[in-house]
Amino acid sequence: MQINVLSWFLRQYASVGGGASPCKHILIPTEGSQLSTDALEKALPFAKEIGAKATVLTVVEPFHIFSTNIDQLESTREEYDRHSQQAADRILADAGARARTHGVDCHTTQVTNHEPAKAIIDTAAQRGCDLIAMASHGREGFTAFMVGSVTMKVLAHSKTRFWSTADETRRLRQRGKPRCGVHVRL
Repeated sequence: MQINVLSWFLRQYASVGGGASPCKHILIPTEGSQLSTDALEKALPFAKEIGAKATVLTVVEPFHIFSTNIDQLESTREEYDRHSQQAADRILADAGARARTHGVDCHTTQVTNHEPAKAIIDTAAQRGCDLIAMASHGREGFTAFMVGSVTMKVLAHSKTRFWSTADETRRLRQRGKPRCGVHVRL
């Protein structure tokens, strides 16, 4: 249902501007979590429906000597790099297979950057993407401020159109009422 509503909305937006679908190339960032995999599974059928190609991106943070990341605290630089590369390869192979299943022309790419939001924004610009479709954990208030949100940083700083899928299950549990699971900035 959400895909059909979004598709209708984007087609209406396109007709105001003169006709063609506004989305020809969708960037789908993923770190391999269930939430980002769910976003990928929403974005790929949408890409197929509107005839857009997709680029799936995973961002690997470089090894830091001082870190709170448990993977980095327990590893040497070489172990961390090897583990990160294997994880990125696995994530991108899975995404490519999902795209083939949906019949979507898809390229996969990995970027190493200590600022995932900047890497996402830069990749969208470099690849000529006209929509970024990504997951959101739905953090708000103090938690969002303290933990930070890659999704919110991308939304705040990118000039590219943006579609975010929210963690609807968490919101329903916490608030006891339904919320819209799609945020669109065009």
